Amino acid sequence: MDHHCPWVNNCVGFYNYKFFYLLLVYAAFAELYTIGLLGYTLTSRAGQGFEGWDICAIVSIGLVGLFSLATLGLLGFHTHLILANQAHTERKKSL
Repeated sequence: MDHHCPWVNNCVGFYNYKFFYLLLVYAAFAELYTIGLLGYTLTSRAGQGFEGWDICAIVSIGLVGLFSLATLGLLGFHTHLILANQAHTERKKSL
């Protein structure tokens, strides 16, 4: 066991580290895509008046932005661990 991840409600170790890392990659891409899509929508509607939907988009960009900072930080840290070959503890050899 490397550590317990509350987001996946499981211990991350030798056999499931790949899936944990892929979760971080996919979540980071989804968050960045969401920010880009909402940002594009807001900028393309600029000058057409301010509606209630715009407030929801701005709040969503803020919340997704906070989550993406945490996700990208964790992704960067685990990428560093993989490149340094310290991603997980050694597998115990059975007798």
